[in-house]
Amino acid sequence: MPSTARHSASNVRQFALLLQPLLWHYWQRCQQRHCRWLRALQSLTRQGEPQPLRLAPLHMDVHAGNLIDGEQGLRLIDWEYAADGDVALELAAVCAEDPHHQADWLRAYAEAARLPLSRLQQQVARWQPWLRLLMASWYQLRAEQSSDETLQQMARQSCEQV
Repeated sequence: MPSTARHSASNVRQFALLLQPLLWHYWQRCQQRHCRWLRALQSLTRQGEPQPLRLAPLHMDVHAGNLIDGEQGLRLIDWEYAADGDVALELAAVCAEDPHHQADWLRAYAEAARLPLSRLQQQVARWQPWLRLLMASWYQLRAEQSSDETLQQMARQSCEQV
């Protein structure tokens, strides 16, 4: 393996997004904890995180507010939650924002990345319960920290999806 490939592989491991410890961290930091949340967290812990389909840098907060349209095209900003991980996790996050376009986005990504569509769809589905719990946990923690009514509403809504 060339040294650049070794270096890249080690960087991916060094900055890897590990959801299980992050989810337990959120659980411990939140004051309001729900039985459904704990059951989901325990179930995901037992099954373990999915093995990555393809590793890449992930943004993990793609939405219109984090896109800037400049002379050279669209640019992502606010890389606060960036890490290396499975492309299917990022795609699951993007599709969660607008599920009506999921089939089109996955088909286009699979074609561009030369991945079998069925494998990509299965991998996105594997990550969806992890992502739902991540969103619910994040909203709950942020709602408790800020007392913001919008975040409290998002926490309630996302908890119902766990």
